[in-house]
Amino acid sequence: MKVLGSILILILTSLFYFPFTTSLLPAINTKMALAAVGLILFAYQTAQKRNAEVGSTFASVSIWGLAVSAMGLFSALANDSGDYTYAGYIVSAWVWMSGAYVVTECIKAVYGKASLRLLTNFLAAICVVQCILAQIIDANASFAEWVDRFMVSTGFMGKAEGRLYGIGCALDVAGLKFCAVLILLAYFAIHPSGKINVYIETSLYVAAFFIIAIFGSMISRTTSIGVLMVIVYWIWIAMHNSVRSPHERQSRYFWKMIAAAFILLVPVMAHLYQVDAGFSEKLRFGFEGFFSLVENGEWHVKSNNQLMSMWVWPDNLTTWIMGDGYFNNPNANPYYIGPSFKDYYMGTDIGYCRLIFYFGLIGLAIFCIYFVNCAKQCSKNIPQCRILFWLILLINFIGWAKVSSDIFPVYALMLMLGKESVEELDNPDC
Repeated sequence: MKVLGSILILILTSLFYFPFTTSLLPAINTKMALAAVGLILFAYQTAQKRNAEVGSTFASVSIWGLAVSAMGLFSALANDSGDYTYAGYIVSAWVWMSGAYVVTECIKAVYGKASLRLLTNFLAAICVVQCILAQIIDANASFAEWVDRFMVSTGFMGKAEGRLYGIGCALDVAGLKFCAVLILLAYFAIHPSGKINVYIETSLYVAAFFIIAIFGSMISRTTSIGVLMVIVYWIWIAMHNSVRSPHERQSRYFWKMIAAAFILLVPVMAHLYQVDAGFSEKLRFGFEGFFSLVENGEWHVKSNNQLMSMWVWPDNLTTWIMGDGYFNNPNANPYYIGPSFKDYYMGTDIGYCRLIFYFGLIGLAIFCIYFVNCAKQCSKNIPQCRILFWLILLINFIGWAKVSSDIFPVYALMLMLGKESVEELDNPDC
């Protein structure tokens, strides 16, 4: 039964973490469907317990989510823009948390508890599966046609033209989610549970890390942000343990697995790069900056020039403070009389720019505090892993320098773990 339960959790986690719209229910995506189930489940459990308390974590996140929505509503109304994208952010947050509630409750039902380690295991598994699926979809036209037939989404929730994609897994949104999972894997690879053979457990974490790092970067180069952060984190761990190493044995297991992975991967990757033109092209795309650094002595990515041209800022104090009230392209608004834009308002997709243009520095500051609060609440619930939550927060803030997507789905899952997820880890300081 546990095997069947684990398979069900994998499916539900994927439907939540990488949502998409199906041909059967084109009006809602899989995340929204899970959220509806979450409401029913919460109502049932509340009736069973005769207690409707939602908890301080949910309340704290909701308060700051309401503040984000209030500022979004104020900016839209004050500017008469008709763009209520972030005016309803609190609803979006509740939908994510309701969907996350289903996933964590299913983990509890199957395993008796929902811990951060178990959640990491399932997130890593679905990310690995998505990376493999993306390769199969790219290589097999009939399989790609079958996927496209039931997955009617496009963009980051579906099919991405000219790019690798999985099922609901594409572009920078997928890249940011991969980054968060890489951070989690980086930690647990160094801190195995010890419930199974340490070599096997560590090697599984390391293998998952490299699969996501390599093939995830082929789907979205944003994944490289997570890879670089993990490298810095591991270097810090190595320096930290050189001075104070009560867990030297675990560290030895880990570094042996890293060495073994490089010994195996380098010749295999080199061979595939030489004999498989398709693999070579995808590898060069995913690691274009690294190839440019090695071959030309400078870090260069083709999208750099486009990205640099998108750093556009307001030209008046009012917009800096409260924004213009536009997040999406305003050309669809019949009352809009400003300049025309092809894709995004002011021609920028950079997160910081779009957020400032929407609800100004005030709204951006509130939104930043919202995510800081998410990291803080997770740290209060699982204090021994607090470094993970702040590193994930850093991913979000770095990611906004490229796109406006955020990583609240990751926090939603960890927030729903609550204090029951506390584990006795060997290294309480992470």
